[in-house]
Amino acid sequence: MDLNVREICRMYSFGEKLRELRTKTELSQGELAKVLNTEYGTSMNKGMISKWENEREEPRMDTIRILAAFFNVTLDELMGLNIDETNDLPKESPVDIADELEKLINHLKSDEVLYFQGLDMNKNIKDTLKVSLDNLMLLTKQITNSSE
Repeated sequence: MDLNVREICRMYSFGEKLRELRTKTELSQGELAKVLNTEYGTSMNKGMISKWENEREEPRMDTIRILAAFFNVTLDELMGLNIDETNDLPKESPVDIADELEKLINHLKSDEVLYFQGLDMNKNIKDTLKVSLDNLMLLTKQITNSSE
């Protein structure tokens, strides 16, 4: 099963992940708000966290970064984009990096909205990354062929 970015985003919700992380730390919504306000100088409250967990509102990007730092997770993990969970290959199966790079290059060629660490990638960034990955493919092929 080959998943695209939009399908992955629908599979996991930020609110569910936030609730999971908060409950693992055994904090109530109010306690989490208080700790974040103290440690990061924010002005959060229980109601805001409740709205995020229940998918009624989404926090700003700077707030998401603070939450990721507090819970010591990546932005992808906080947004529910855990690659291990979305990879349908058995763990013992070998992965062909060339295939994975081709998939990335195809994503970059498409018109779909892509993110890097939670930030939108504009066309210039996508084009630059695509050129870099194309060059990486060529270099890897040369190295691989010369070592045989």
